[in-house]
Amino acid sequence: TSQYSEEFHLKDRDENVRDIYNRLKQCFLKIKDTISLNSTKYYIGVLDDKNIAFIKFRKRKIVMVVLLPEKEVKNILSSQYHKVVSHSESVQRFWAGNNPNCSVEICDTKHFEEIEILLQKVVSKNEDR
Repeated sequence: TSQYSEEFHLKDRDENVRDIYNRLKQCFLKIKDTISLNSTKYYIGVLDDKNIAFIKFRKRKIVMVVLLPEKEVKNILSSQYHKVVSHSESVQRFWAGNNPNCSVEICDTKHFEEIEILLQKVVSKNEDR
């Protein structure tokens, strides 16, 4: 097994970050119970046959890279509570080859219903590929 685990990523993190991660994990597994989480040194990959999202941990927030176009993500996160960050072309290629992607900064569990809708869209979009 890898030396990197959920505990590795959650060590020395705010309780808030732990809550966000646990909600994300529960939500992904509720949408599709065959999804797996793969811990690496720098992030936790969300896999459904292939990577569909990447969870990166910061001290007080989680940054989640989603494999959806930025415009689509902004439409789903209409409250604008969660910040959507666009990626340069080279960063897009790094995360997902030719697939469009962007990042979502999640600072707490407020407006989490929007995040749940986003996760459902990410999973269903992968099933279409």
